[in-house]
Amino acid sequence: MSAFTRLNREKRLSEIDLDESIEIFQYDWNFQYNSIEVDDFIIKLSGDLVKKYPLRAYDSIQLASALKLNSVFLITTPSAYQFVSADKRLIDVAQKEGLETINPNEIHG
Repeated sequence: MSAFTRLNREKRLSEIDLDESIEIFQYDWNFQYNSIEVDDFIIKLSGDLVKKYPLRAYDSIQLASALKLNSVFLITTPSAYQFVSADKRLIDVAQKEGLETINPNEIHG
């Protein structure tokens, strides 16, 4: 939601495209994604990450959650998990932490 509204404020996404993007995201959130609970492990790890890297609070929670999930995927299906973000700084840190990453801004089709 933040990325969509930022693009709209920057005049790079029209009001119509903003509404459509939010609607698609909400559908995907409800039917395509699984959410995980932010627990003590994630809070501690996110704190460790902000000490180690110049991350914003929500980015550190997102990355800590991804690292927790990745540890599960490494056991069950090692190459099934990829961290997706359009934030170059967050992608760089995720790669330093060993995650496979995708930046949708760098996908050329």
